[in-house]
Amino acid sequence: MPVTFADPTTTMDTNTKKVLSILPPLEQAPTPTAPIQRPVDDHATPHTLPPKQQQQVETAQPYRPHQTYDGLPTGGSIGSGNALKAAALTRGQQNAQDEALAALAYSAGYAITGAIDAITGQYSDNSKLLFPRDGVEDASYEFGHKITELTKDSIDKAKDAIRDLRDNPPHFDIPQPKIPKIEFPEIPEFKFPELPELDIPGFRLPEPQDKDRPNPNPKIDKPKPIPKKLTRQLRELELSSCGSISFGYARAAKVLGFRDAFTKDGSYYQERIQVPASIQEVYDTWIKYNLEEGEPPTIENFLSSSGGTGGGGSVEVSQFTYYDISLGLGGAFNADRPTGSYPFNDLYMPYYSFGTANISIQGVNNNLAVNAVLNKLDEGANIPGEVYKINVSMLNAKDCPLGKPPPPLVDPPPPPEQEMCCPDIDYRKIKAMIDDAISKLDLVAAIPMSWQIRNEGGKPQLIIQCAEENGVDKEGNKKYKSAMYPISVPHWDGAPGQKISLPSYIKGNYEGIYTLNDNSKVTINAKNETECKKILNAIKPYVPKQYTKDAYFKGGVIVRDKPIKESRVKPRYGRYFKDGQKNNKPNWRVDFT
Repeated sequence: MPVTFADPTTTMDTNTKKVLSILPPLEQAPTPTAPIQRPVDDHATPHTLPPKQQQQVETAQPYRPHQTYDGLPTGGSIGSGNALKAAALTRGQQNAQDEALAALAYSAGYAITGAIDAITGQYSDNSKLLFPRDGVEDASYEFGHKITELTKDSIDKAKDAIRDLRDNPPHFDIPQPKIPKIEFPEIPEFKFPELPELDIPGFRLPEPQDKDRPNPNPKIDKPKPIPKKLTRQLRELELSSCGSISFGYARAAKVLGFRDAFTKDGSYYQERIQVPASIQEVYDTWIKYNLEEGEPPTIENFLSSSGGTGGGGSVEVSQFTYYDISLGLGGAFNADRPTGSYPFNDLYMPYYSFGTANISIQGVNNNLAVNAVLNKLDEGANIPGEVYKINVSMLNAKDCPLGKPPPPLVDPPPPPEQEMCCPDIDYRKIKAMIDDAISKLDLVAAIPMSWQIRNEGGKPQLIIQCAEENGVDKEGNKKYKSAMYPISVPHWDGAPGQKISLPSYIKGNYEGIYTLNDNSKVTINAKNETECKKILNAIKPYVPKQYTKDAYFKGGVIVRDKPIKESRVKPRYGRYFKDGQKNNKPNWRVDFT
């Protein structure tokens, strides 16, 4: 059946049944006429246009510049970076980007948690959590924890390196240049010609007008020797058997003038120029110029004539020795003319100055203690002191050497070649036998200690006496010197016949003190703390435990003017004193193996 196609250019009105035309009928387009040619005129030809205007002329379109990016080619597919930058994101792309940023921030939170745990020294094990982390969360936590630990380790290593550099700074040794020895040529000896002797008339400097003004640079006479008869006697004699000891002590000097001086901090003062003088010299000069009539006073009365005291007190020398001192006011008088009233009225240069003191030794008063007191008095003094009187409480005691004539000198036996009566006697062998017997005698006294508790000095104690090693004999046995190094052990718990072995040790300047709970002490002078504790640990088992409870040890190196000689000593024997200082006679003796 034929199909009738509608005319697209017409339509029918349904109401009127009329055909309406939609488009105008096609008309034949008129043939364009040729444009009128303009005459050629080179003068009217325009100059070369800029690129933008030239583009507009050629394309008959407005100018649209091409978008370019630095360092990147223009154009590209829809997936290139330039296309993404140029094109706006769609809603889907924007949502994807937001989701990616949220996931990144979520992972960063776990990384920060791991870093904080590493800083505080903690670790959250994922396998032990109630709600474990997933793979991404656990990887973020481990990453933050590991990075922080590595950072902490790096910082700690840097601190250790800086601390090591500070404690052990580098040392650079500067090479010492060797200076070659230069040998100078010998200069020939040159002799000056002898000059004729000339008689120069004598002259002297005029005396100063002000005679009272001291000479700043006086001529210092050579000091006269100071006799020390009583001082030597007090130092050398063993006076412990004479009872308590006291003595008078004085210093005297001849003052020649003064001169300007400065202390280390710059303070100005007048320094006195003086030389030592003996007490006898001072006494004789005073008698010469000041005694008008009557009997001269004794030296003791002369030194104490000023009256009064200048103070005093008690001075401790060692753990077992101290002394009481009472100072006198002293005096001064002219050396070459009568003096005025005391102390410095009408005093001229030169003049004598002296001071006195009365010393009473307390505690131990044997020869070592007396010398320790004298050394303490002379310590740091520019002018030496002198003993002018000695007093003891038991002068007539049997063993007191004071007040008794010295024993007569015995001439040594003649040599064998001069002895005619007994040609078969070898006196050298006899003398060797006597010397050997004397060396084996026990001549060192043992004295109980009171440990500064004088009202309780009756504590029982054992005095261990140690002897210095002195080689070996012919049989190879060790020989020892006199046992003159004591160790006082309070509350000794051993028996007289008990066989006790105490080790040898090296004595020295380290002083260790083991104080028991009743304030009694065991004092040991050894080379160091190790040597001290070696002999102390051997002694402690013989001290009852009731006294060693809460006992303590302290020690240190003692600085002395004359350091103790370091040598090996061996405990040889001990003397036990049941009543301590109340009875200086030992109750029994024990020998150590």
